[in-house]
Amino acid sequence: MAREILAIVMRPLEQEYLFLGAPWLQKLEHSGSNPLFLDFLVRNMLTASLARKGCGTLDKVYAGERLPCFQFDKQKFDFGGLIKDARKNGKALGLYFPSTFEPHEIDALMVSLEYEPWSGGNTAYLLVIHISLTNRFNEVESTFFRKWGAFQKQLGGFKIIPTFLQVTETSRDGPDVAIIPERGSRKVHGEIHPGNPQYKKIYRSVSEMDGQIGQALILARKKALSADHSQNVAVKMECE
Repeated sequence: MAREILAIVMRPLEQEYLFLGAPWLQKLEHSGSNPLFLDFLVRNMLTASLARKGCGTLDKVYAGERLPCFQFDKQKFDFGGLIKDARKNGKALGLYFPSTFEPHEIDALMVSLEYEPWSGGNTAYLLVIHISLTNRFNEVESTFFRKWGAFQKQLGGFKIIPTFLQVTETSRDGPDVAIIPERGSRKVHGEIHPGNPQYKKIYRSVSEMDGQIGQALILARKKALSADHSQNVAVKMECE
């Protein structure tokens, strides 16, 4: 509930750059003792950073600045405006972010459309973004692919190429890119998991996505640890 209230109050449409700048970095630095608010800030600040400068470091199809932003509700997306821009300009790039926070939902979706009807090469690149300071990514992909049929319908005429970007607090041990093979629907522990096309999964840390936000997060953790230590010392002195 607290997250949803924060999202409604602080993330109205057309204010995707709200979470950028020195004041927000300072808020982040002083939020280490509040895990809920810390998580909220990191997610929204990174999303705002992506809106400002795109994600060309991952793939040139996501390169851009000051991306047009749209809201989605429970994975109900409207690609009409972006498709119109692609038909007019040959390509279009936009960022979709949620109006509310839901369990197992993505944090943002970057969509890059290339419109080449003369060659039959219309392509929709979907960068599915999920950010977690606790490394909890369970069910995010399954939840996303349950809507795969809707994506195919809305993006009819486009070849859809999905990529998942998982952002964690620190760098991941092991390869930072994985190719997930195509799979049909299957039952796991009594639950039906949807099938999926082949897709790429990319792992990045907060600092790798935005150095300033990553540094502010590190400072937030250090300040929280220092405050906890001071409190423990004070309690020990009172007991003595």
